[in-house]
Amino acid sequence: LTELKWLLLGAYKLTGTIPSQLGQLSALSYLNLGAFSLTGTIPTELGRLTALQGLNLGGASSITGTIPTQLGQLTALRNLDMQSASLLIGTIPTQLGQLMMLEYLTFSGALSLSGKIPMVVQQLPALSYCADQHGINPCSKI
Repeated sequence: LTELKWLLLGAYKLTGTIPSQLGQLSALSYLNLGAFSLTGTIPTELGRLTALQGLNLGGASSITGTIPTQLGQLTALRNLDMQSASLLIGTIPTQLGQLMMLEYLTFSGALSLSGKIPMVVQQLPALSYCADQHGINPCSKI
């Protein structure tokens, strides 16, 4: 499985926690865990997926805890979707400002998050769309 590139589980209505072992899938470029009843926290080990270009946790409304700062290590990431992850708490980590390739970012509907999208994230050069927990786009380059 170490050569696995795409893991799309979002449509299968799986339950349980996100296994930390996913962090061992070093070739993974897209991980879709959205739209089902995951519980627990986002494993910090996902920060090891340095080839990852897309991470979709959108609709995983039972995920709890904070957004791991280790996600800032995903330097190839272009798409980060945490839409409707309504039980996430805390602030959006400034470490996401290290994601220079990031084009799309949404926290829309993740209403338990506090604060705003950090300015260092809003100013990422490739970022063409972002939405905070209220669906507001503070990243407009107009």
